[in-house]
Amino acid sequence: WLIAALGWQASFYAVAVASLVCVVVFWRMPSTAKRTHAQPLGNPVLLYLRLLVTRPFMAFTMGHAFGIGALLTFIFAAPYMLTTLLGRDVATFAWMQVFLVGSFIIAVNLGPRCVERLGAETTIIAGGLMQLAGGLAFLGLVLVDDTPSTAALTVSMIPVNMGLGLRAGPTFTRAMDSAKAPDGSTGALMIFLIALVISAGTSAVAPFLSLGPWTLGVAVAVQTVLSMIALMIGLNSTAAKTAAQSA
Repeated sequence: WLIAALGWQASFYAVAVASLVCVVVFWRMPSTAKRTHAQPLGNPVLLYLRLLVTRPFMAFTMGHAFGIGALLTFIFAAPYMLTTLLGRDVATFAWMQVFLVGSFIIAVNLGPRCVERLGAETTIIAGGLMQLAGGLAFLGLVLVDDTPSTAALTVSMIPVNMGLGLRAGPTFTRAMDSAKAPDGSTGALMIFLIALVISAGTSAVAPFLSLGPWTLGVAVAVQTVLSMIALMIGLNSTAAKTAAQSA
């Protein structure tokens, strides 16, 4: 809609304006955190190598990365799928985004309440299972129907959005906590690995997307499966470590 009204450059101007607003807000935001001594960084190469072999950290990080990758692989490919493969206009994608982003926002706001009532582990599992169900539903839809309706596509992907939103906070927090390293370095490595998974997912599906929507369905489903596996490894590793410390 923005591009149709103001041209293709409009989206970049919108991002620039939003970024400036964020800078002003963050600059003026009062800090409520107590000042603590920063952890020594040490040798950054050794630090990153240690993080890469820390099982809980890598499991939670890759679980988060594959969850985001499943969602963004769909988002990046959906305009081509809808307009070129299914013959619909770009406004269809805009309306789809309204529901998908809306469901994600709802789930993100429900996440902290679920953690408070059910615990972080249960929230992570519930979110992962929700994403998995959505990924498999989307794959099943595009396998049985070459030209699924926009409504059906949207409904099948809503659980992927909501599952990610529900468990995003606790998963990210568990990864940071399990690293036992300076937050800046840990966060930087997490963002790098997440971006790497997103790039790999979109690059892998792009050459085959012209074969049909089922290729996108396979990519989304595979990533939700990998996400769930990684999350379970992370939770099991954390539980085992806690049990060993208690013993």
